[in-house]
Amino acid sequence: MKTDELITLLAAREGGVAPARPLARVSPALAAGLALALAGTLALFGANPDLAADASHASFWARPLFALALLAAVLPPLAACARPAARARLWPLTLPLAVLWLAAAQQLMSAPEGTRAALLLGDSWQACAASILLLALPSLALMLTVLRTMAPTRLALAGALAGLASGCLAALAYSVHCPELALPFAALWYVLGIVLCALSGAWLGPRVLAW
Repeated sequence: MKTDELITLLAAREGGVAPARPLARVSPALAAGLALALAGTLALFGANPDLAADASHASFWARPLFALALLAAVLPPLAACARPAARARLWPLTLPLAVLWLAAAQQLMSAPEGTRAALLLGDSWQACAASILLLALPSLALMLTVLRTMAPTRLALAGALAGLASGCLAALAYSVHCPELALPFAALWYVLGIVLCALSGAWLGPRVLAW
């Protein structure tokens, strides 16, 4: 039987993967990935000593809320990619990014010119994106392992979405350590870290998920 015929047969089978089942199967990997990312953050970097004070500022919540919103947006297309011939809608991924970038641009333009570089770079720009990528690797490994038990056919896309979800979890965990509160910093370095996770997943997908 040819591969295309097999895909069509799997997609048409009455006993195929139920629509809600991929998310149910991925959820334990997400929970474990978040726990590992939090543990890694505390073990490698430690909690921000000013965490309680920072949490009193509205800008502190922009990072975790962005990570949660992007995670919520990536789960439906990730579930779709776990099934053959299912359509994955990717445009909702742009909404959390657009909100964060617009808010960051507004903060950047309203700041005095001499302070704009500090809003973008902060004190930890060298470590942020790489730290998010590092913290995302255990979650990405777990999610790819789960996806292997399903029937993805768009392997690079499935891997990229798994990496994106893992990056969101890592960004959520890293915010416990990160001392930066400026929105432009998050819009640049947090997003870069998550994008690196997605690119890593896209590279690994065809190599790990191939039938």
